[in-house]
Amino acid sequence: MRRFFVKFYGIIILINLIFIFFTKEEFPRESAKIEKKVEKVEKKVEEKVEEKVEKIPQEIKKEEVKIEEVKIEKPKYKLKKVTYRTIKIHNLKELNEKREGNYVYSDDGIDLRKLSGVKRKNAFIKLLLPGIKVVQKEIICERENIEYLSKIKNYTPEEKKYLVNIFSKYRVKYGDFESLKSRLIVYPTSLILTQGAIESAWGTSRFFREGNNIFGIWSSNKNEPRIKAGQSRGKFTAYLRAYPNLKDCIGDLVLTLSRLNVYEPLRRAVNRGDSPSEIARYLNKYSEQGEVYVKKVQGVLNYNKFQQYDK
Repeated sequence: MRRFFVKFYGIIILINLIFIFFTKEEFPRESAKIEKKVEKVEKKVEEKVEEKVEKIPQEIKKEEVKIEEVKIEKPKYKLKKVTYRTIKIHNLKELNEKREGNYVYSDDGIDLRKLSGVKRKNAFIKLLLPGIKVVQKEIICERENIEYLSKIKNYTPEEKKYLVNIFSKYRVKYGDFESLKSRLIVYPTSLILTQGAIESAWGTSRFFREGNNIFGIWSSNKNEPRIKAGQSRGKFTAYLRAYPNLKDCIGDLVLTLSRLNVYEPLRRAVNRGDSPSEIARYLNKYSEQGEVYVKKVQGVLNYNKFQQYDK
């Protein structure tokens, strides 16, 4: 039995030795073949990758978006202007109608003399307020236009013409923007109502009824619409201006206060933001009555509480 096992193990050992002998020869050969194949594959892969990488920049160039410098021009400034319509008023019913937008009135039929005190005052205020608002809007537009134009050097023909006209209108030397700005005053609504009530006797004067002349503004130009005054001063025949609407007369009052040198203290008071009663102190040169006129203005102003319309 012992001999059997020795022979059995001897045979197994012999078989293993034979197997090892042959595998020494075959495995390295197969292994070498595999390695060569792997190298070939790796090389091909590397070549393909390199080829793809080289093509990427070319493809990017083809798809590349050209970014050009775009100059964004600021929109051109458009000179501001107020537009409005004129409405002829023939009766109180038309005066009390509700309206929208910018409009001004022309008194073409209402005789305020026929109304009671309270109704007359209310009608007078309603007739003037739309025109006052439009005049104030016009001045605000002028301010904004001048603020812009004072900061640039090159003007369009339209802007140049506008500047020539506005410097002439306010009697300021061309190019003196600071002086011009100081004359573009928004005169208080309360003072316009007050002076209008005094000068036209609450809209009952002939010049108010016939020519929309609220403030008794004189005319020295024979070529403009005007009304002959009832009385002459010696050889001098007096005329008062006739206006197509109440707004134009209001505009003339404000322009007078805005450009005459005698009203410079008044303009400073307006620009400081003084109260209407304080501004009225500088109207002593407006009327021949002087300080009496000032007291009258302050009295009518406060009694009728016209300051409420300045809000």
